[in-house]
Amino acid sequence: MLAATIRALLRARSAESEVRLAAREWSATFDAISDAVAVLAPDGSLLRANRSFEQIFDEPGTDRRALDLAGVESGDELQLGSRVFQVRVDRIDHEQRLVVTLSDITAALAVEQERAAALATEQTISRTLQQSLLPERLPARPHLELHAWHVAAESELIVGGDWYDVIETPAGLWLVMGDIAGHGVVAAAQAGQLRHSMRVYAHEGYGIVESLDRLNELVRTTGLTQMATLAIVAVDDDAQTGRLALAGHPPPLVVPRAGEAHFAESAPGAPLGVTGATYAESSVELALGDRLVLYTDGLIERPGESIDDGLERMRRSAEGVDGLEPLRAKLVRELSGVADLRDDVALLLARRV
Repeated sequence: MLAATIRALLRARSAESEVRLAAREWSATFDAISDAVAVLAPDGSLLRANRSFEQIFDEPGTDRRALDLAGVESGDELQLGSRVFQVRVDRIDHEQRLVVTLSDITAALAVEQERAAALATEQTISRTLQQSLLPERLPARPHLELHAWHVAAESELIVGGDWYDVIETPAGLWLVMGDIAGHGVVAAAQAGQLRHSMRVYAHEGYGIVESLDRLNELVRTTGLTQMATLAIVAVDDDAQTGRLALAGHPPPLVVPRAGEAHFAESAPGAPLGVTGATYAESSVELALGDRLVLYTDGLIERPGESIDDGLERMRRSAEGVDGLEPLRAKLVRELSGVADLRDDVALLLARRV
């Protein structure tokens, strides 16, 4: 009997030692956690806190009385002194206690704020640069009425390299629509270089195909941009047809005074920057009252949808409306909505008068 009693006492003492050891290990682990952890009673009073939690209140300006954890929920942010913490709450159901973990996100928030400020600065710079590259006014010609519109994407992306231009030549006007791959200051600057080069070629007397050949060589040999698309329509003052050349750009939409809207037929050509690319010229009929719409792909593209679907939607939207500004307004309203643009949109419209 005595031996059995002694063995029982020894087992009890061993169990007590193991419990004390486990308690010390748990306490050391609890205090070693870098996040601030506290255990709350059902009434919200503080039962236990680790060392990180206690150290929060060693920081100057932090008042323990400012701490109210009774109503916090997971995902909340808590300002304590100069630091910001994200809250996690775990419930111990059988005791109705709460384990509250505070993760210091002060540095992460500062980095995010710096990133947001840098992005806002780049948006401002690129938007200002982009606007400075668009024509301040559209030239007046007796036989051609013009209207243009441009809006920068406001969602997910900073402004990109969409641009348009109207170039005066002795014979008439060149209507130009371009799109640079990429976004931001670099894309806007690249668009400016292309626009300037196109103007130089037009003023030196090159035709629209020759100008595309030279622009392609410029992009290919200088690495100006990874890719760019371009559409040019030359409309002479005394002609009833325009001359069209494309470099990987979607074709202009023709909205005749009578009849259904349709897309101008032309060889698509390769985007600028492709070795061995060739370009061709085709004719676009522009009778009295006919309208022409040049645009960038931000107006017609939708995630998960083919480009043909977007083009057909645009063609249908152009039906049943007169004038240039009403046509532009209808296209923008029905195709983009302008509320959540994922890409820049540029439009250049012309009407033979």
